[in-house]
Amino acid sequence: MSFQSAEQSRHDRINLARLVRKLDRSVSKDFEEETVEDAEPSKRGDLYIRAQSTMQKVRYAQKLLRNPAVESELQSHRMYYDFRTTLERLYNVVDKTLKVLEPKPIHPEPLLPTLPKPKRTPRCPIASDRHDALSGSPLLREKTLKALPTSDLLLSPSDTLPTSSDQSRTLLIPPPLPQSPMPALPTSSTVPLQSSNLLQEELSAQLAQMATQLKTNAVHFSSTLSKDQAFVQETQEKLEMNYDVMKKERVRVRDFRGKSGSTTCLVICSVVVVLISFIVMVFVIRWTG
Repeated sequence: MSFQSAEQSRHDRINLARLVRKLDRSVSKDFEEETVEDAEPSKRGDLYIRAQSTMQKVRYAQKLLRNPAVESELQSHRMYYDFRTTLERLYNVVDKTLKVLEPKPIHPEPLLPTLPKPKRTPRCPIASDRHDALSGSPLLREKTLKALPTSDLLLSPSDTLPTSSDQSRTLLIPPPLPQSPMPALPTSSTVPLQSSNLLQEELSAQLAQMATQLKTNAVHFSSTLSKDQAFVQETQEKLEMNYDVMKKERVRVRDFRGKSGSTTCLVICSVVVVLISFIVMVFVIRWTG
């Protein structure tokens, strides 16, 4: 194990011990069963948010506990099982609190009953006339008989009346339509087409607006990037200058330290020599005296 990994595992073990003690105090104080059940409705939201934050901390502590280096170190100190039991108990308490304080989902009111009913379009008069003509009602037959000339009513004995099949053929032939231009009536197929055209126009306008906005953002980003690049280049030049100055100062300080060290050693040696000579001189005077 490298030095950095050992140091990191030691920090994790210390942080885990502190975090477990802090979580134990916090859960026993804030998330008691009586306190949670008797909480006011106005405070249940804040309590639920704090419970979520505490749950994240408990999971982080469990993640630290599952670290192999921390686990082996705690097992050597006989603290692993205590931390594991405490974290499981805290997890169960906070999970139960979250289930009790979980807000009920609010379903929005349905929009379908508020929408107006679709209006029925009236039938086309041309289609109704054709339907009446095809049906061959007795009233229409009487009208056609009245419209016949009187010369056809007075037939000679040799003439025969038109059969019913001929009359039905004449009734089935629709009258010629007028040639005057009429405005096109809106049908069920043209309404979705118009709405789709309007939707396409709106989408094209939005796409054009988005393209303009993207172009503006690109121009702004390029200008900001150029400014930042100039600032970074200036900072780089300053850092290089500071590095050169620090390098020169480092050499000067090293030389000064060597000179000052030699001077200090010389002074200390001089003081020691003077003291030794003084002591020797005192002993010589006492012995010769």
